[in-house]
Amino acid sequence: MRRCERGALVSFGQEKPMTTEQICEAAMALPDESKATLAERLVAHVVSNMDPEVERAYLDVATRRRDEVLSEQVEALMAMP
Repeated sequence: MRRCERGALVSFGQEKPMTTEQICEAAMALPDESKATLAERLVAHVVSNMDPEVERAYLDVATRRRDEVLSEQVEALMAMP
């Protein structure tokens, strides 16, 4: 079972706000395609609000790792399905 951050409250026009755990549980009940769409939207939101210094650090690491693979300093592994 996947766990979500506890304690945060979110209200979507409901009388009683939902906790992060309740939102997570509802999301896990969605069909896989809907989960994928939700995940894409959440990641896009987080990335669009990312601190430029953090984004630069991520890009630096990704570039370094790409260069290590291309120069055969390391071997790329296939992702598990």
